[in-house]
Amino acid sequence: MRTLHLLVLCAMVLVMASSAIAQQNVVRLSADERAGDTVALWSGDLSEGATRAFDTAQDLTEGGAIDAFRLDMDQQPAAVAPILTVWSGEGDASIWEWTPYTVSAGSELLIPFHEFVPLEGWGADFANITRVDFAPGVTVSDVLTNLAVQLKGGATLVAESALTLLQNNTDGLANPGEALRYNITITNSGTLNATDVFLTDLPDANVTLVDGLVQTTSGSVVSGNTAGDTSVSVSIPLVGVAPCQPQVVVVRYQVEIDTPFFDVGDEVCDQASLTSPDAPLALTDDPSTLDANDPTCIAVFLAPEAVHTVDQNADGVMALNELLRVIQLYNALEFGCMNGTEDGYAPGGMDNSCTNHDADYLNPNFSIELSELLRQIQFFSLENYYYCPDEVPATEDLFCAAV
Repeated sequence: MRTLHLLVLCAMVLVMASSAIAQQNVVRLSADERAGDTVALWSGDLSEGATRAFDTAQDLTEGGAIDAFRLDMDQQPAAVAPILTVWSGEGDASIWEWTPYTVSAGSELLIPFHEFVPLEGWGADFANITRVDFAPGVTVSDVLTNLAVQLKGGATLVAESALTLLQNNTDGLANPGEALRYNITITNSGTLNATDVFLTDLPDANVTLVDGLVQTTSGSVVSGNTAGDTSVSVSIPLVGVAPCQPQVVVVRYQVEIDTPFFDVGDEVCDQASLTSPDAPLALTDDPSTLDANDPTCIAVFLAPEAVHTVDQNADGVMALNELLRVIQLYNALEFGCMNGTEDGYAPGGMDNSCTNHDADYLNPNFSIELSELLRQIQFFSLENYYYCPDEVPATEDLFCAAV
């Protein structure tokens, strides 16, 4: 019954607005609560919205001195939710909606930057804006039509988990020791608000949660920001439906791929769950695939510097055929560089202009000694090896055998 009263109240406020959106003549947007320099000036029939694009990114904060938009309209808005959308230089989008509980008595609106809600990415950078859009929003008739559906419907949570790889190099692949950032955008595609939403995530067994970096645009972080936390939990009071409530919540957290990582080529995956007493259980979806409700995954490979020369297929394992190749180079007494071979070297070669072989580490001279060969046999017998330049004490070749 309480929900019904809120919906009816929302509709009553909407009906109080006039219905002449097509007659809206002039909208002026300034990046200043004192109506300073004009950011955009739109006129005419604005029922389909308008755009102001900038050739170069604009600092709407004027170095941090300004923290709000001023929106001036020559008529009392007929739509109940005029929308401003801004894009920053990095492609992030944010949106602020004028909802019934913020209805102004006049046609001037002060819109603080902090009231923008992220649509994509992590919100707009108001010191680096490339485009501003104005849309008249929904009309009274639209809302009243949807209201009848809302009274019969429910809440449906939808969450997309987008992955950003934070690289230590430029190989374009996920490597052990590198960080993965998950941006989860939560919306409500249903017709009723979802209250007491709880997000839970237990990261992949081959990654470690970076504590202290869990963020949310609404609600509070329950776990993930305390040293020793191994899971993420976020409490979100409300994920609403338009136009009466904010309907986008973004949660972000970060993990680090474990070092060593022995299943080279395999994926690390992440999928969070969302619960609410008003909605069915929801799982996050990877927006980069066509599959529905699938985890967000990425394959892990060794960085170029972490691949031992003996390991020709870069799988983190010394195979028998790879060991036999080292024995061949050892028996040749000397070897040199040669393009087109399986490892870029050739027995008896005289060209020493290429990078030294990782097995030739004690006295790099394009000749493998017995102790260096025995080291490769050790890697072979234990199967896995890994790059360990930070090992204390340091190993003789900067690689470690998996014990």
